Amino acid sequence: MNRQSPGGNRRQRRYRNDLAAGISADTLMKNADMALYRAKADGRGTYCFFRDEMALTVEARRILELDIRKALADEEFELFYQPLRQPQIRADFDL
Repeated sequence: MNRQSPGGNRRQRRYRNDLAAGISADTLMKNADMALYRAKADGRGTYCFFRDEMALTVEARRILELDIRKALADEEFELFYQPLRQPQIRADFDL
């Protein structure tokens, strides 16, 4: 007899429910990946459930990266140098 743990059954039910709700397997994997990286960033022994805000944050970061890459390709950045100088003490006054 092949028995599964109760946790496995819940995960399978949740997966089937997500697919029935119109979430593709690819989207489900991307969402799980985002939650995994968030949990890793939070430290060892933690877990994280996917939230829609995670997808918004990742999308905003992706758009920013694309904008920066385009600006670099179009040479839209300018570099300005500001020399670091030691202030000179002037003793132009009498005590």
